[in-house]
Amino acid sequence: MLRSLAAILAVSLLTACGGGSPDAAESEAPPLSEVSKAPPPPSSTRTPGPAIKAACPLLPPSRLVSVLGARKPVPNEDPGGPAARICRYVSASGGMTLIVATEPAGGSADQMAARVIQRYSGTLEKVPDLGDAAYYSNGQGGQIMVVSRAEGPQMRTVTFMCRLPGEPRDKLVPLLRGVLERI
Repeated sequence: MLRSLAAILAVSLLTACGGGSPDAAESEAPPLSEVSKAPPPPSSTRTPGPAIKAACPLLPPSRLVSVLGARKPVPNEDPGGPAARICRYVSASGGMTLIVATEPAGGSADQMAARVIQRYSGTLEKVPDLGDAAYYSNGQGGQIMVVSRAEGPQMRTVTFMCRLPGEPRDKLVPLLRGVLERI
């Protein structure tokens, strides 16, 4: 399942963000080997949420307009397979992709989020106070934020990819917090 999620993420990142030249100063990203290697915690006491049938309703286009200033984003649902749901937003201001996955917990939330974002290029930052673990990267291909949250014996992972000018990290946090509140 994790391989399929990684493949979906790689294809979506290339599709949504495209290539381009870096618009931020190069900096040394921490190696992923520094991510917590603690054994998986016992199952979360948080009750598992409902099955996710679609990603687009979790992040309405109106939120992308109000928070990111996106111009007329049109959502397109892509089922993505048994573990993940994908919403691709096409907008005059650029493509954006939301991926919501539910998988058996195979480690800590920190480990899950780190595995999903392992293909980052550019800076890598840990995002505090979002889900159980969250990472953000801003590189040549655009921006990506990954959030993981344990729910009973499963892990919910929310990934948002886009290509926006500047450093939109602080704008992405409330978007993903809103998705987490809906799942």
